[in-house]
Amino acid sequence: MTKETQIAELVAPVLNDMGYDIVRIMLIGVLGAKNSLRLQVMIERLDNQPITVDDCAAASKAMSAHLDAMDPIQDSYVLEVSSPGIDRPLTRLKDWTTYAGHPLKLELHAPLDGRKRFTGHSEGASGETIRFISDDVGPITFKFADIAKARLLIIDDKPKTKPKKEKK
Repeated sequence: MTKETQIAELVAPVLNDMGYDIVRIMLIGVLGAKNSLRLQVMIERLDNQPITVDDCAAASKAMSAHLDAMDPIQDSYVLEVSSPGIDRPLTRLKDWTTYAGHPLKLELHAPLDGRKRFTGHSEGASGETIRFISDDVGPITFKFADIAKARLLIIDDKPKTKPKKEKK
């Protein structure tokens, strides 16, 4: 079990009771190195409302107290709590159905037909299998475990060039 998984199991009940769900936990830095660890916890609200600064502060306070009592990280660390943002990562199987149709980019752990990186959109998940429409390859499927990272794309709907003025 990874340290992130262990931490998630410890704090998930606390966050769920407060109305939050964990999107991602990352422990960044080197265990044992002085003042180098950051524990990043990305949360979202269970009621699908936007995360506020007050939400992050409340979650941070509750998690900090719980983590201090359980002490899963022996070294000192900085706890950072944030929202997923508009370019949110897709870290859970359910994200692939929730954000079906939204533009995203992904990277696989190993190449699929010679490629690891794709841009397109999800068509959802069935069991552990992701259905994906690549912008340049078309429909592909892969296992959720094959995904190294994925995130929603921010799309600029503005035209790339200024429209030409018509001559009168």
